Amino acid sequence: MKKIFLTRFLVVMLLISSATTLFAGGAKEAPAPAASQIKVNYAAEAVKNYYADLSAKTNYQIQPDKFLEEIKAGEKMYVIDIRAAADYEKGHIKGAVNVPWGTAISENLEYLPHDGKVYIYCYSGQTAAQAGMLMVAAGVPVKSVA
Repeated sequence: MKKIFLTRFLVVMLLISSATTLFAGGAKEAPAPAASQIKVNYAAEAVKNYYADLSAKTNYQIQPDKFLEEIKAGEKMYVIDIRAAADYEKGHIKGAVNVPWGTAISENLEYLPHDGKVYIYCYSGQTAAQAGMLMVAAGVPVKSVA
């Protein structure tokens, strides 16, 4: 009985092996995709294109040299300094109002001008840009000095 089982097992295995070889040998390798079929990471491309020339697409920043030209020309503007109060006391742009980064910004949005030229600055420009986006969303036409 053991011998019959073993013989049948080997025959079945031989048939499976032959069938696999037969079918696999007839299968063709898939061709490489044509250039038009290659998938593009559209999200990565969109982000790359967005940041390629951001200054031309947005109006939320002003370069420091242009900002200083406007100050020297005596143009009417509202300037917000979001640095810490101690740093503001050590020195600031003449006429700038200190609204330190943090809850003071959201607590004072209603008092900020909603028209005219409004500029915001901090230590490096990064925090001013973040605060500026909040202010723009609240209707304050602010530009970050960066």
